[in-house]
Formats: sequence, structure tokens, C-alpha cells
Amino acid sequence: MQVKQLREKKFNKDQLIAQLHGMGIQTGDALVVHSAYSTIGKVAGGPDTVIDALLEAVGTDGHLMFPAFSFHIDTGPYDPATSPTTMGIIPETARKRPQFYRSDFPRNSVIVAGPRAAQIAENHVSRGHCRAGDPFDRVAMMGGWVMLLGVGFRNNTMVHIGECYADLPHRRPSLAGPYIPLDYADGRQVLYNASGGPQCSEGFAAVEGIMRERNHIIDGYVGVSPVKLMKGKDVIFDTVDLLKRAPWALYCNNPECHECAKNRQTVMQELLERKRRDEPCG
Repeated sequence: MQVKQLREKKFNKDQLIAQLHGMGIQTGDALVVHSAYSTIGKVAGGPDTVIDALLEAVGTDGHLMFPAFSFHIDTGPYDPATSPTTMGIIPETARKRPQFYRSDFPRNSVIVAGPRAAQIAENHVSRGHCRAGDPFDRVAMMGGWVMLLGVGFRNNTMVHIGECYADLPHRRPSLAGPYIPLDYADGRQVLYNASGGPQCSEGFAAVEGIMRERNHIIDGYVGVSPVKLMKGKDVIFDTVDLLKRAPWALYCNNPECHECAKNRQTVMQELLERKRRDEPCG
């Protein structure tokens, strides 16, 4: 079928499910989806059909998770039931469904459907955002998948988990903070230690490189949207392997990115100090 014909084609739920199963997604799987609905093409029923297809692909024993971050806008005190997400129309539509459980992290929440949804999403604030033991890490350690649906590796939150496992200096929390207040609609306020949080992701394409070398990425389509499918554990541990060889590998080269410039300098200083310690005396 020609590209133009594909773009004019209207996909239904069964066709989307067939594409998902064709990539290897099975009943009982856990799946984290980062998505751009506009890339999928025409879908009968819109975003709801995409969500239905994803849910049916993993089945009632499986789990489906979307990031439901809202850090780009001021949404006021956090209410899991009503606070909007800025992650696109698919997560925004899904969060309104009763079968999705939303985590307790203002601005950085996730939504999860499935029999263990509450366990996956629980204690998000106490675990921290994009840290070992958070909802993304839990899905990975369950053997879950990551799907990049029409988006690139800069959107792959699981790479941030790999940074933590690799113990990059900028991902190490400090008791000194900074601490930021998290406000809830029920009147609670929690002080959150924001040190060691995720930063720039513009250099994450380097992880795609090592994953392709190891044949850890499955390419496919949902509608007409290109999809990259991979195991969460592979993302994490391939990231760790990459950073063992080159701890600076994920820092971008944008001269205006002060985060990456500072982090690169810190890593190089740490490597020099380690080399000095390892050198024989006399």
C-alpha cells in the first residue's frame, strides 16, 4: 500500500491490536507508552480507540502505564482525579477512565491500569521521580516493555532510571536538598527532596545506538506511526553499560545547556580524581 493510501486509511481497534501483537506484545504483558497521537494517522473513534487497543493487547492480566506529567503548566494543588496532564491527548484521555490508578506525585504522576496498578503506582513521592524503585523501574523489573509511539529516545523516561543505576554524580540525592513544597487539593503539603532529579534528555539517542547494536529494539507501526518497542530492563542496563564506558555519553552538546556542561565537568573531575587515587605512589 502506498504511503499516501496509508495516510488516508482509517484504522480500527482490531487493526491496531493486530499491529501490537505483531510486534510481540502479549496478554499479561506490562507496557509503558510514550505517545504522540498526531503521528498515528486516522483512527475510528480517536484516542479512545488507541487506548482500548493497548488495553486489549495486554489483556485483563496485563498492565498499561502512561506518564501523566504536568510540569509544563501550573495546575494548582494536585488532585489525582482532576489535575490535567501535559503529555498529549492519549494520557489525558486515559487519566479520566476509572480503571486507571494515578500516582501521588504532583507534576510527575503516572497512570496505570491492571490488577497490580495500585502497587506499581504507590508511594511515588517517597520513592522519587525517575529513581530506582519508582513506577517506571517497577514495570521494568516486572519484565515490562517500553513503547515509543511516534516519539524519540529523548522521551524515554526509562533512560533516567538507568542514570540512577549507573550512579551518575548529578543523579545522587543530597540531604541538603533543595526541598520543594508539593501541594495537594486536600490541604496537605509535602516537602520533597528534589536533589538528584532527572535533567536534560537531549543526548539520549546514544542509548538507542547501543540498544540497536544488541538487537534490543523492535521496530513496528501503530497506525502509520513508527514505533520502537523494547524491554524496560534492556533500556536500564544498556544505559548502565554505556555509562560505564563513557560516563559523559548522555550529556548533550548544546552550548546553551548549562546542566549538561556542568554535569560533564563534574564527571570528568571525578574520573581524574579516581585516576589519581589508583596511580601507584613513588
